Amino acid sequence: MESTTREKRIRWIWGICLVLMWGCALLLFIKTNGKLSIEELLRYKPENPWLAALAMLGLYLLKSVDFLMHTGVLCAISAILFPLPAAFAVNLIGLAIISAVPYFIGKNLGAPILALIRNRYPKLRRLESLHARGVFFFAVLLRCVGVPVFVVGVYFGARKDDFAQYMAGSVLGMLPMMIPFTLLGESAADFTSPVFLAAIVTRVVVLVGSILLYRHMLKKESASREK
Repeated sequence: MESTTREKRIRWIWGICLVLMWGCALLLFIKTNGKLSIEELLRYKPENPWLAALAMLGLYLLKSVDFLMHTGVLCAISAILFPLPAAFAVNLIGLAIISAVPYFIGKNLGAPILALIRNRYPKLRRLESLHARGVFFFAVLLRCVGVPVFVVGVYFGARKDDFAQYMAGSVLGMLPMMIPFTLLGESAADFTSPVFLAAIVTRVVVLVGSILLYRHMLKKESASREK
């Protein structure tokens, strides 16, 4: 009985948060006449920092259902709108949102969606046998090698994998993307600053590293199959 009541309370609170974030995102969409460019978003920043944070989380909510704006762009915008610690906090919550929403969508869609995902995303299909190493490990891996955010969430939800392990691995796997983009936004006004240059180098290293990791895991998996 207590667990049921707790679940209902969590759903109720989560529902209110979603309504508030959708409302802020809709308000931004209306004010920018549907043109959610970086310039328009910065122009219509709410004066109240809490409303600005809700608006950013609303955009992350849109992104969670595969909204076209890149996650890294949202991370950079947060750093332009807020002081760096607050930007990191907003972006961490944003990463949690874009991880959680697709998971529950996949959980509701169930097993039939898995076949479609496997057919459309060969990168995931080639690595899928590594799922046996654990939900946390596989979530980190898929985020690092660049499988689309929405697809990864739907995949884990459809498999009904452990939510806590998936969330921890998903957010951790996106940190190497989030941190450089946040630093880029924070130092966007000064292209010669050490922070900006370090963020650029870090982003390049992460991109190259993800490609090498993907190739390494494929070779390792192929070798294990041949034994």
